[in-house]
Amino acid sequence: MEVTEVEHSSAYIDFKKQLKATGRQKLDGYYPDLLNSINEDEKREIERDIWTLFCGIMGKLGTSMTSMRFPVRSI
Repeated sequence: MEVTEVEHSSAYIDFKKQLKATGRQKLDGYYPDLLNSINEDEKREIERDIWTLFCGIMGKLGTSMTSMRFPVRSI
């Protein structure tokens, strides 16, 4: 059985590159409507990648950093 690689849209490929970009690449590749130009099936994959990246960053920062950015008020 032959395995074929799924072809993705150019918007999907550009967004994946943007997620991995560093420094000047982030600014050069920024396009505000990029996520809106990705089809729904690919968007689910992208959203999963965004959450994975976000949770990884927050895990490295620790909960103290989270509480500093999102203070909780008592009522």
